[in-house]
Amino acid sequence: MTPVTIVLLSIGRHPSSGRPRAAERDARAIAVARGLGRPIVGVHAGEPRDELRQYLGMGLARLDVIATEAEADPVPALCAYLDKNPAPIVLAGSHAETGNDTGLLPYLVAPHIGATIIPGIVTIAPQRDGTGVTQTMTRGRQRELFVQGRALFTVGRSGPPPPQIAWARARRGQLNVIANSQVEVIEDLQPKTTSERPARHRPKRIGPVDLHTRASGGALTGLTADEAACMILDYLEPLLVLPQAALETKQEKTNASI
Repeated sequence: MTPVTIVLLSIGRHPSSGRPRAAERDARAIAVARGLGRPIVGVHAGEPRDELRQYLGMGLARLDVIATEAEADPVPALCAYLDKNPAPIVLAGSHAETGNDTGLLPYLVAPHIGATIIPGIVTIAPQRDGTGVTQTMTRGRQRELFVQGRALFTVGRSGPPPPQIAWARARRGQLNVIANSQVEVIEDLQPKTTSERPARHRPKRIGPVDLHTRASGGALTGLTADEAACMILDYLEPLLVLPQAALETKQEKTNASI
């Protein structure tokens, strides 16, 4: 039996009109999935809506809709579905366009189904004993990865353009509505042991500093090491980026010079 690729889908929203539509990043995930050359099955947890048929026009073999309440958490239903239909490769958009839009859904689903999560991929190709992907990194860089075992990949705006919608195929495509009870939804996927603690103070970022910028009325040239250190500390202290130990050291040096 030919393995299928599953793509997790959501209802999107047009940025100008606000009308519901196929979500852009989910559509890009479908474009990436087509690189595997396998049948693609879309899965949506929520209300069955006509806008979902747009995905069928992008080349899906079928679309399964797990009927849940409009405001219900989709994670338990998706995890139960993926347990029952263990596809080796699952893709999803990096963020939704409606709802909470936190981007956490793939990271909540992946551990439950025992999948490795790889974010920000742009291409995917089957290889012997695994899957080869191209992942985007910061500043436009990319790197090649080889992944073995079950994996969940996310696709962002750097992914390939969304496929064109074939409207005739969208109308006649197979859309299956699955009752929530048929997937044996797990009600509680949260860890049993949690704790709360105060947030750590994190120093704020500062912009790039020109090394030739004058500080305290003079250029940082022709100074001893101690004088240069004091001028740097004078510059950083108002920005609130210095740890307490550095301030104490500065005060000790000041007292010693008096």
